[in-house]
Amino acid sequence: VATLASAKHLKLRVLSLSGCSKVTPKSVSFLGNMGQSLEGLNLQFCNMIGNHNIASLEKQLWWCDILA
Repeated sequence: VATLASAKHLKLRVLSLSGCSKVTPKSVSFLGNMGQSLEGLNLQFCNMIGNHNIASLEKQLWWCDILA
């Protein structure tokens, strides 16, 4: 996640991490820095992050559709 977030030149529009056990609360801060090109983010079944992490991410990426 950190590597993807730091690669600004990728300009990802949609990222699905559904079911990824490696997505942790620390990952959320990296995801929040993905940039404004990100339009959709799927975090379903990422059991290591809680609702408060999702809420924080929704504030950071207010333009992005987040599925959790």
